[in-house]
Amino acid sequence: MSTPYDPNQGGQPPRPRPGPQPYGQAQPQDLQPPPAAPRGRGRALAAAAGAVVLIGGGVTTYVALSSGDGGGAASPRAAVQKLVTDLDNSDLVGLLDDLSPAERTAVSGPIKDALDSLKRNDILKPDADLSNVPGVTAKATNLTYAADTVTINDHVQIVQVTGGTITVSGTATKLPFTKDFIDTVSPEGVPSRTSTHTINLADTVRSTGRPIRVAAVKSGGRWYPSLLYSIADNVTTRAGIAPPTAADYIPADGASSPDAALRSFVDALLQADVRRAVELLSPDELGVVHDYGTEITDRLSYSKPGVHVEDLTLKDKPVAGGTGVEIKQVRLKVDGGGELSVTVDDHCLTMASAGRTKTLCTDTFADLISQESGTQLTARERTALGHLFNGLFRSGTTIVTTQSGGRWYLNPLQTYAGSLAGLLDGLRGDDAKVLLKLIRRG
Repeated sequence: MSTPYDPNQGGQPPRPRPGPQPYGQAQPQDLQPPPAAPRGRGRALAAAAGAVVLIGGGVTTYVALSSGDGGGAASPRAAVQKLVTDLDNSDLVGLLDDLSPAERTAVSGPIKDALDSLKRNDILKPDADLSNVPGVTAKATNLTYAADTVTINDHVQIVQVTGGTITVSGTATKLPFTKDFIDTVSPEGVPSRTSTHTINLADTVRSTGRPIRVAAVKSGGRWYPSLLYSIADNVTTRAGIAPPTAADYIPADGASSPDAALRSFVDALLQADVRRAVELLSPDELGVVHDYGTEITDRLSYSKPGVHVEDLTLKDKPVAGGTGVEIKQVRLKVDGGGELSVTVDDHCLTMASAGRTKTLCTDTFADLISQESGTQLTARERTALGHLFNGLFRSGTTIVTTQSGGRWYLNPLQTYAGSLAGLLDGLRGDDAKVLLKLIRRG
């Protein structure tokens, strides 16, 4: 038996190209529900907000009850079946815990922050608990699988679902929103009836000749469903691209500090060195990018943009599990002449070029929105927009870095999730309801 490959130890993994897959040239099958019936702007907004709440609502319970590094299953198929069981129980807390540890870590902290903001802004009920989701049920029945999983490498396998049904039901009035929030986004009320949709997987597989593919990743000797590897597998399989081999793997090669990691990443992008950029991505959070390596870099080649960083001013701050690197100022020089500098603080963005300076502050954005939309904003709406952009300024320029094997790497997923959470964190009082009314009015 070969020695298990550990990406954090470097080297090339001994991964042979998989042999023939069940169902011939198996292609992924994306399950898309039928288009929703047209709805008013308020109800559409309520649905979007509902998605945020359903994602964030159970995280407090999740953080308290999650098994941390535990969990997982003994086999790839058992990992997928565990996911199905939690789906059947409408247990979003369990669904989060089912994910691979790296993916779970990338989203749990920012989602908890988003949850706190939703409750503080009177959008979500204080007692919302999504270990048993109210208002939404999903049921998978009689799922069948291909006899064998598809091996990508020694830590990733693809489980192929060939039949069964998935039934999803929802009742808007049972979702864990506050009454004030519902009245704000949908003054005419929300329908009390239950909407149900059933997908017959066997019919879908027969009509396309392709099973549904779900990736499972091995971590700490246990198997977990992986969203990122499922996406990578489905995209490459659909495009007719062969699974990655050992030759495609790009080992992680970080930097000596958080600032050095960000500087090196920026330099790599400006030098069109995609491989170096991949090396600087977290091998924990984005192991999938390292595994698919050259299959990605060969398709992302581009010319140098002709821009050089003359100065990059950074400021470090602690974030959950790592270090946030704030971009405070950047000065760029363009080939052939010309410079541009951008300075960011908590409230303003200042751009200077060719002797001219323009400053955009949080209250300036309110003026721009008013001009572009042709809508006269109230003082309260301006204040709410100011709070929103303050949150964006604080979080949108912070890159999350983490340490692995003594080296520092960039974490794009945590950066993106943190930016969204920071955007909500800027809101105060009834800001959210004021902004939702503004959207309806526009």
